[in-house]
Amino acid sequence: MPQSSEFQRRYREFNAIWSDCYIGYAYGSIGNVPPSQEVAVQWFGENPGFTGFASSGHSETLHVTEQSLHVVSPAEGVELLETMIVQAVHYGSNERLPAGEALRLAKLFLAGFESPLVLSNFRVSESSSGSYVGGHNPVVSGNGYSCEALVCCLDRQHIGYLLSIDNE
Repeated sequence: MPQSSEFQRRYREFNAIWSDCYIGYAYGSIGNVPPSQEVAVQWFGENPGFTGFASSGHSETLHVTEQSLHVVSPAEGVELLETMIVQAVHYGSNERLPAGEALRLAKLFLAGFESPLVLSNFRVSESSSGSYVGGHNPVVSGNGYSCEALVCCLDRQHIGYLLSIDNE
C-alpha cells in the first residue's frame, strides 16, 4: 500500500463525522506498471466492490469507464478532494471539520503516492455561493445518485481513491 498512514490516521480522528456521511476511501496494488487511465479502469473492473464508507454495512458496486474519468493535475486533484470532503460533510453531518482540515486531508491523501496520476469523474464549478461539485459522470452501478464524486490516484505500484455519493 502507499505511504498513506498519515492520511489514514488523520482521517480516523474524524470517524464521528464520517459515520454520518457517504464518503470513504480504498487502496489497492496495481503491480509495477506505469500509471494510466487504462490501468485504473482495468483495476476498477477487477475490483468493483466498495465498502469504505464508515456507515456500517453500506456498499456500492462501481462501474468506472474511460469515459467517466478524466486526467487532472495533482494541484487540481487536491482542490477536487478538498471540495469533495467539504461537500460530503456539509450534506451528511451536523458536525464540521476544523478550519483547513479538508485541505490537509486532501494533501495527505495525494502525498501517499509517488508522482501520481490523478483522475476524477467531476470538476469543481464556481458560483456566487462558493465551490460545488459539478459535471460529474456516474461511477456507481444502478443507483442514480444525484452526485457521485470520485478522485483516484495512481503511481507505479498503487491505486487509491475517495468516493462520495449524495442524493441531495
